[in-house]
Amino acid sequence: MRLLELADIRKNFGTVEALRGVSFSVDAGSVVGLVGDNGAGKSTLMKTITGVYRPDGGEIRFDGASLADKEPHVIRELGIEMIYQDLALAEMRDVASNIFLGREITRNVLGLNFIDYKRMEIEAGRMIEKLGARVKSVKQAAGLLSRGQQQSVAIARALTFNPKLVIMDEPTAALAVREIEHVLDLIRNLKSRGIAVILISHRLTDVFAVCDRIVVLRHGAVIADDATAATSMNSALENTRLYADLKERETRIRRLVDANIVGIYVADIEGRIFEANDAFLHILGYDRDDLASGRVRRTELTPPEWRERDERALAELRSTGSFQPFEKEYFRKDGSRVPVLVGVALFEQGGEEGVAFVLDLTERKRAEQALRELESEFAHMNRVSMMGELTASLSHEVTQPIASARNNAQAALNFLDLQPPDLGEVREALGSIVGDADRAGDIIERIREQIKKAPPRKEIFDLNETTDEVIELAQSAIVRNGVSIQRRFAEGVLAVNGDRIQLQQVVMNLVLNAVEAMSSVESGGRELVISTGQNRTDGVIVAVQDSGPGIDAKNIERVFEAFYTTKSSGTGMGLSICRSIIDAHGGRLWAEANEPRGAVFQFTLPRA
Repeated sequence: MRLLELADIRKNFGTVEALRGVSFSVDAGSVVGLVGDNGAGKSTLMKTITGVYRPDGGEIRFDGASLADKEPHVIRELGIEMIYQDLALAEMRDVASNIFLGREITRNVLGLNFIDYKRMEIEAGRMIEKLGARVKSVKQAAGLLSRGQQQSVAIARALTFNPKLVIMDEPTAALAVREIEHVLDLIRNLKSRGIAVILISHRLTDVFAVCDRIVVLRHGAVIADDATAATSMNSALENTRLYADLKERETRIRRLVDANIVGIYVADIEGRIFEANDAFLHILGYDRDDLASGRVRRTELTPPEWRERDERALAELRSTGSFQPFEKEYFRKDGSRVPVLVGVALFEQGGEEGVAFVLDLTERKRAEQALRELESEFAHMNRVSMMGELTASLSHEVTQPIASARNNAQAALNFLDLQPPDLGEVREALGSIVGDADRAGDIIERIREQIKKAPPRKEIFDLNETTDEVIELAQSAIVRNGVSIQRRFAEGVLAVNGDRIQLQQVVMNLVLNAVEAMSSVESGGRELVISTGQNRTDGVIVAVQDSGPGIDAKNIERVFEAFYTTKSSGTGMGLSICRSIIDAHGGRLWAEANEPRGAVFQFTLPRA
């Protein structure tokens, strides 16, 4: 029969949780061992049972009745006795006086009550005898007794209340082996008389010797509750460690989840979300009611275009137990989208449930967009600056077809003045005028494309043709500086997917840098080689090679740093912008020394 029942007992002292949902029971006439490290909550629990502390939550029932709001003396009267570790004996008083301390037997003489010492001695002797205690005389002072004998006196005193449950706090602490066995015999005696015992002890040997069950406390919570007959001492120790480690891990995980540093949810492979922290719900705009109703499901949070990527991740999850974090989007409750980084791990290999970590990328995406806009602004300024440097050359490129058109127009007039007019020559001259106008228009359109401010636009185009257009724009600057140029283009179409204007800007920057570097060379040829081809990874590669003074080896990487320049009038932004453009296109830009002199700048791009 259940004598004592504890259900979800909680006790806080300020912010400290002394008892965290303690639940266990004690049957009538049974002995339950309560073990745990110092600070586990054993003493707090016993004081809560005996009414010294009031629990902050849960329920305690004794012999079918609730102990809620019961005072300690009432609980004692109901049949719960507590024998504290210090025993609370008056050492100068004899054994009989200690057993009946505060409840002395009296006799009435002429209407007056007198303590009946003789009767107390007789009754005390009977109790000691029933317990089988080794106390020579009840007239001995308690302070002269051994520790084990003092335990006998404390138990005898508890029996004067006719208890149903005796709680003993470390009764065998600091006792000799013979006295320990005597105390254990006393506990067996209580059990034989139908009195239940809760034995609080650090000594597992004592607990296994007399207890029917073992309850383990750690950090104010029950981490084990086992029958002694069903386990061994080694198993109990091992289980206690395992329970403790598991509880510690659970506590750490719970702290991580409740810290709300990132969004965390627990779900199965089918997409049902069982639990989530506030950070995850906040990311999506849901609340606890939505979660409890089952409306929050991973499959419904995922936009259609991301589901194929989700399926690949799930395949990896089933195969390895986890998948590498990847970026995707979720639907928020209001229908908007939120960019996230998601990683998932199963609780066990081959299992169906796992935990997901979700990082909100909204702020990062905003920062990336702001950075892209800033880079675009710098790139535009760089293109305008380059067009400014090419003003003289470009004016020649524009005026030359205009002058040619004028000459062809004058020739056409002359052919019309002939008698009869030479219409064939007129037609040829007019055709040349149209060609000159188209050529001038093409040059102006290319200049306009480089100068105009427009958002990046990706398209598939021929890199050979695009590079050739850059060379034509820079032709006058190349000729003016006495530079000879060689084109070593790959045969056929070299298709890439990207922003044509931005990639032309990169080639233009590299070409103008090479021309300017060679302008200071007095001896030797000024040779510029521009080549295109296919690299080893099935991408494309472009190289701009010059015969200038070259770059100091220690500065070979610094030239790509923002605001680093070797030119007296340079801003130090050109190559930095070029590298960011190539990076954004999934390629790589680097520099090397050229043999026998000069430098070579190369960049790669994925092939379309």
